[in-house]
Amino acid sequence: MDQSNWKVDLLATLALSQNRFLDQLDPKFRLDLLLNAALGVYFFAKDRQGRIMIANQLTVERCGCQTEDEMIGRTDYDFFPFDLAEKYVVDDLQVMESGEPIFEMMELAPDRDGTLDLYVTNKIALRDRQGLIIGMAGASACFEYRRQSMREYLEIAEAVDHIKQNYQTAMPVASLAELCQMPTRRLAEQFKRVLGLTPQTFVVLVRVHYACLELLRTVVPLAEVAETVGFYDHSCFTRQFSKHMGMTPLAYRKRYAPKSES
Repeated sequence: MDQSNWKVDLLATLALSQNRFLDQLDPKFRLDLLLNAALGVYFFAKDRQGRIMIANQLTVERCGCQTEDEMIGRTDYDFFPFDLAEKYVVDDLQVMESGEPIFEMMELAPDRDGTLDLYVTNKIALRDRQGLIIGMAGASACFEYRRQSMREYLEIAEAVDHIKQNYQTAMPVASLAELCQMPTRRLAEQFKRVLGLTPQTFVVLVRVHYACLELLRTVVPLAEVAETVGFYDHSCFTRQFSKHMGMTPLAYRKRYAPKSES
């Protein structure tokens, strides 16, 4: 079989897989009506294996594709850095295994150009006509898009932007509070209320994300990776990375870095 025939067969198989998935959905689920009518919302649905079955145009473009067909049958690992994809998959599994939805979840995600930003996400389980869970659906909106209607977020927005743009530098909470023109204690309370995180934890999560990227695309020593992303204490870097990723930086690099061809 030549390569062109193989691609045709693969596309046909994926199209059949998508149709089979949609046929299983309860008729009351008119997901298609929401796909491209949801202004500013990234909409997607996946099967139990985490494969994308539905994506609206905004999601398609965000993932660097032109049409939905390019995404069908692929997973988050095909489009996002591993640390982010792993988090999305864990959340998806939680919804599919428990049947319980997740609402108003704050999470980090890359924009079309790869810039990390904050999103608010909702996820629900999808059931077939017999009530069995066959997948999940989610909708995510960028905080930037929702800023005007989110007064509480606006109060800490300058600190959030500063952290995202200057994560490599020292980040005293007092300085962040000064940027937002509020007392340190109030800043901490606002971060906790809006993001569910302390300012310090948000800084660490942003640094860990960029550390993951450095570990995969470079071979520089771990101490240099730590310093590049703002961890000036190697032991602190290892401890925080292990806490949030479930493994040491070295283990992460060994497991997920591309293997060089000999």
